[in-house]
Amino acid sequence: MRVGIIGTGFIADVHAAALRAAGQDIVAICGNEEAVLASFSKKWSIAKTYTDYRDIPLEILDAVHICTPPNTHYAIAKYFLEKNLCLEKNPEPEKN
Repeated sequence: MRVGIIGTGFIADVHAAALRAAGQDIVAICGNEEAVLASFSKKWSIAKTYTDYRDIPLEILDAVHICTPPNTHYAIAKYFLEKNLCLEKNPEPEKN
């Protein structure tokens, strides 16, 4: 699975470790502090970095982990849902 992580704080490190332990491919990281973003991407060997989650090309993602403060979750989740990220990648099975 190709995963993007939104956020670069403590919980993002926890998610990155869990994703790697599960054999997932972290393809993008997004953060709003350039120095922290660069450090995080180097630590986890993530090639693509973004300062705005809306700049991440949807075609490179299968899922995102939202690791930002709780008051930002709604807008980020709404954005990806409106772009059908999860719907395109995980369609409902056909009913017989």
